[in-house]
Amino acid sequence: MKSENIKASIILATREDHETLEECMSSLISQDYEFKEFIVVIYEDDVLTRTIVKKYESFIDKLIVLKGEDAAKGAVFSRKVGIDNSKGDVIFLAEGDGLYPKNWVSKNLRIFETDPEVVGVRNRIKIWYEKGLISQCLNILGAILQDVHVFSRKAYEKIGGLDLNIKKGELVDLGKRLERCGKVVFTPRISWKHHRSDSFLQLFRKYVNESRGYFAFFRKYPMYILAQVLLITFLCYVVFLNRFFLPLLFVLFYSIFLLRASYKWYIILRETNRVKALLLSPFVYLSFNVIALYIGLLKSLPEILMSKLKNRRS
Repeated sequence: MKSENIKASIILATREDHETLEECMSSLISQDYEFKEFIVVIYEDDVLTRTIVKKYESFIDKLIVLKGEDAAKGAVFSRKVGIDNSKGDVIFLAEGDGLYPKNWVSKNLRIFETDPEVVGVRNRIKIWYEKGLISQCLNILGAILQDVHVFSRKAYEKIGGLDLNIKKGELVDLGKRLERCGKVVFTPRISWKHHRSDSFLQLFRKYVNESRGYFAFFRKYPMYILAQVLLITFLCYVVFLNRFFLPLLFVLFYSIFLLRASYKWYIILRETNRVKALLLSPFVYLSFNVIALYIGLLKSLPEILMSKLKNRRS
């Protein structure tokens, strides 16, 4: 199917993105693809957002205002409402704190045009303001985010849509379920920018506030939380207890995890004919970290063994 025959639905469900919303909407309105509809979902009690959106009302095909019980059902429900009210062949889920290049829609649609087996696309997500260390780290992590913001309506309906039980991580879950009925590809050359604070304290508070929403996601995919628990265990033992053998076991396990993940990432990149983009994969950086840990542990091994022998003799 030629991209000119594909209708795109851009859906923006937003709440309290006051700082970035105007720039976000301007970038979505100025998309260079003609056959599209723009649907915005907002909340009745968010007065400032309603004021901002009103400026762009003439560019919006459908404005949905959630009230009462519907407004209390959260962000995943608001996205579902937007999708249910759309008519496009390909859905584009936008973020209120995102900034999109003018060819974001057209570039993604070319992938569906080139390969009819594709049902979902993962773009690279960069940081809007690249000022400090946290932004740089998040920029690296943006290459491994598994969120699927672009997907086929037919595939979406086939898998039963968004899982409303998952309040956070719903787009990762969506991508995993889309893989059951087609190809979900990663496109490092197509990117958009996401606003994130460069304040460690603000970022920490954000993750703490959002942590409850991930409970259902981790119950469904326990491997994700297991990796986090192992990482925290490793750091606690090294920093507080100065132990050696448990961290070594962790490094061995984490190496296996990285090899498996890197192979899967290679398959994703190979499917998109972007094998060279493997260099962008943060798994490469993480592998270097694992190697550095091995070297550090090996260097400290003689010292640790000598101290243990001295303790036994004394």
